[in-house]
Amino acid sequence: MAEFDDTSTGMSTIPHLITEGHLGPDRLVLGPRPVDQVNHPPHYGGSASPYEAIKVIEAWELGFCLGNCLKYIRRAGKKSKARYLEDLKKARWYLDREITNAEGQGK
Repeated sequence: MAEFDDTSTGMSTIPHLITEGHLGPDRLVLGPRPVDQVNHPPHYGGSASPYEAIKVIEAWELGFCLGNCLKYIRRAGKKSKARYLEDLKKARWYLDREITNAEGQGK
């Protein structure tokens, strides 16, 4: 790709293209990166966040119930503002289940 100078600013246009685009399979694609709803959905933090829900769950070795509790707290109001309370209730459900399981195991 050729680099072009912007005579009004003396700056190259290439850095602008790279920050405003992303690499597709065979070319530079202009515009924002597509949102990855499968691997790194933004309502769980997104891939750039060190606090993405799955990263924290795995790092802290939380297990299924506590992991889901954290996941629902993390996404509360972010996936859908209308479901904020529902997400918190789901988190409480998983926390209550973890507590019940722990009590049954004498922890």
